[in-house]
Order: sequence, then C-alpha cells, then structure tokens
Amino acid sequence: MAAHNFTVQPAYGNGTVALPRIDTRYLQLNDFLDPNANLYGFLGGRTGLNESMGMQFDYKSFSDYTELSGRVEATDNLVYYNWETGLLKRPVKIATIVAGSTQGLVTITLDAADAYTNVSSINGNFDRSPLKTGDVIMTRDEISGYVVSKTGSGAATQYVIQRRDGVSDTLLDSLTSQMNANVRLITYTIFSPEGSRSPEEGIDAPMFRLKNQVQTFRSVDRITGDVDTVKSFNIKGQTKFLSHKRIMQEWEHRLDVNRAMMLGAGGQVTLPGTGPGTGLARLTTGLLPGVRQQGATFEYDFNGGYTAADIDALDAQNIANYAGNSFTLFEGFQHGSAFQKGIVAQVGAGAAAIDYTAFGKGDGKQKAIDMGFRSVTTANGITYHRQTAGIFNEPGVTAEPGYRFPKLAIFVPGAEQKITTERNGEREQLMVPSLRLLHTVSSDGIARRFYSFTPGGLEVDGIDNKNLETFTQQGIQVVNLRNFTVSQPG
Repeated sequence: MAAHNFTVQPAYGNGTVALPRIDTRYLQLNDFLDPNANLYGFLGGRTGLNESMGMQFDYKSFSDYTELSGRVEATDNLVYYNWETGLLKRPVKIATIVAGSTQGLVTITLDAADAYTNVSSINGNFDRSPLKTGDVIMTRDEISGYVVSKTGSGAATQYVIQRRDGVSDTLLDSLTSQMNANVRLITYTIFSPEGSRSPEEGIDAPMFRLKNQVQTFRSVDRITGDVDTVKSFNIKGQTKFLSHKRIMQEWEHRLDVNRAMMLGAGGQVTLPGTGPGTGLARLTTGLLPGVRQQGATFEYDFNGGYTAADIDALDAQNIANYAGNSFTLFEGFQHGSAFQKGIVAQVGAGAAAIDYTAFGKGDGKQKAIDMGFRSVTTANGITYHRQTAGIFNEPGVTAEPGYRFPKLAIFVPGAEQKITTERNGEREQLMVPSLRLLHTVSSDGIARRFYSFTPGGLEVDGIDNKNLETFTQQGIQVVNLRNFTVSQPG
C-alpha cells in the first residue's frame, strides 16, 4: 500500500475525530482503485467506494480500463513521439477519362487529392507518386492493366493505362464504370523490364510523427476533523480509516485527469505573470480529438438506431483498416441503445466466441465483468467489449443537455501494435498496446499518478486542520490512430 502522509492528533472533547498518524492506517483513493491492493477485495473495489462515499452514480472511468488491463507505463519525457507509417499502397480516385481512349489503351487523370508529388530525398528531389510507370492496376471487375506512361504534373497528370496483352477484356468500360460508381482504383504490384535502369520514381510510403505530452494536474483541499467524516474499518484486527472529504477531493482530481485523457485539447498555453503558478503549461491531446484528426468515422441514424447492415459495414471498415478483430468500445448511453438494436438484429442468438485479449494478461473475462463491459462477437467474427463510459455520460459535464457526447462512441483496437518510438533522439521499434497512459516519475522514484501529500510537512495548522494536495503528470499515447473509429449520428 502507498504511504500516507498524515499524523495523529489527540481526540478533542468537542467530538472532533482526529486524523491518524500511522501512514498505513489511512485509506486513500488508490486503495480502492488498485486491483493488487490487499483491501481491494475486502472493500469491494469501486463498488465499495461507491457505497462508502455515497456516489450519486456508478462512474466507469476511462482510466480504470487502462490501469486494470496493464496499459500504464512510466516515461522520462514530458513530450514524447512515435513514428507511424501510412498505407504503402494507396487507392486512387479517377477524376476523368481522357477522350480518345480505346478498349485497350485508356488515359485517365486522378482526383486532385490523390495527385500528389513529394520532393523529400537526402540527395535531391525524388518523386513520390500514386501511380508510377510499371504499376499494375486492377479494377473492381478484376480486370488488370499497367501504367505505360505519364505526362504532366499535379492534378493535370495524365496516366496511360494498357490492358494486358492477349486478354480480350474491356478496360475502358470497366474504368468508366468504376469512376461513375465513385470506387477507388487499386494497384497491387509493379514490374520492370529486364536490363532497365534505376527507377526515377519512388513509392509513396507516408511516414509521420505523432507527438503528445504529459499534462500537469494539481488540486488542493483543506480537511478538518469537524467537517471531514472519518469512517473506520476493522480489517484483520487492524483499524483502517476512511476520510470522506479526502476521497472526494482525490476523486474529483481523478475525474479531471480522466476527462483530459479523453477530451484534452492539446497544445501549450501561458498564464500571465512572473510568480509561481504562471507561465507555460502543456495540455495533453485526448483520445477523442486525436481520433478525429487521424482516425476513422462511422455515422449512424440516431432516430432509427444501428441496423444489421450498419454492423456489417462497421465490421468491414474495421477489417479494411487492419484494426484487428477485437475492440474496446467506450460509448454514451444513447449510443449504447442505438448500437444494441443493430447487434440484436445482426447477431440474434448466434453469437460466436468472445476474444478477451484486449484486457491484457490474466483473467480477461473477469476484468471485463469487473469494469462493467458487455461483450459480444458479431456474425463477422468481430468482438466488441462495450462499456457505458462515465466520460460520455457525466451529469453536469458531458451529459449536459445540448451536448452530443452521450450519442458518441470510440472503438479502441485491442491488439498490440508495432510502433517506432523516439527517445532522446534515438528510435526503436516496440510492440505496445494501441492505447496506454504515460506518467512521469520523480527523481526519488515516486510515480506522479494521483500522488497525495501535505504541503509544508506534517505539522497541523490549528485544531486538526490540514491541506491535502494531489499531483499528477500524465498523458496518453495512441498507436496507429487510423485503426480507431468515432461513431456518431449522421
């Protein structure tokens, strides 16, 4: 159990209950939240916390999932990076088919968004193009062709595509049909003639660096024996104490941290002035803004709810994104109702086996139950672990009338992902969870996660008065954001 920095004072005749001096006798929030703590089973974990504190609602914390599934790591960097690679083969959208094309030789242009050329090379300009001479394309009708030549630049570039020799296909009809249906065109391989020179064009392998940073959270409250209700527990012959106000202050601090991990705006801000408490402050980028920037979106009809076809389309999108077959789903209660309709319509009584690997090592099924997840596998073999998340349903905050958070959900891939991390200018490849919390550690080894202490030492100010400060320095790291999805009303 963590050390608790409180001291004993004598009980006074006015009925004030003193605060205990022995650190290990005084309970704090993490005693309820740490699954490895000896008290966790006895006090009933979060259930016991809710009962002891008289919580107004059963708050399922986003941080609970990351902690109990082993997705928390220490970092020695306030700002951290990971490198990600986009899709090596990118489909392209046909903009026009140039007049004069024949069944065997078709000239096309591409949509402006796909007509890109980068000039990033150590030794000078090096073209990176969506279609290169020698690329082999395939239409949705499974008709193949290859890029014979290209002229022009940018969106005006014309690509001449030749059908395969000796095959009586109709390349022009197939490409025209694909353009009209707004279906993107794929390339699947490349060839070079024997004795050819070095290629003049490079592949398009977009690589980008994701940056995030820890945010510093500090909160303070004053607790007294008169105001602060102290409840005692007799555990294995030892007396343990619970301070209502202390737990509530730490709980409020934890919720502030939890909201930032999901909703944080990111960037840096400055508070004016020159004294303590002024100057630069870092804001972490939360999961929802991150997924909106780099991830996928799925829209559903809120009035009608999800349909079986919607579940099929969502499964197909996740498969196409190489996102795996297991997802943790944090959803608002209104989204949960809409999603349930589609699950019932699509799965019915034919639910398949459930994949619990998203919850880390140990008994994944029990962890899912403990954290209030409802798990289901669709007819397509995709497992969704659904939690009605407090972060999207909090009275007075995200559930305030007029906000759409209760109608949202975020799909988090359960499988570990390979990333290239950067630390002190050096890069290394690691297999890490798709989502994890990173916290700093002080020079004397104290983890800066919900660290509670009494500023100014252990002296008591007046009769049983004490300031309590809680300190956290934490952020999130997300891997392969393109595999994450936000579900929202269309």
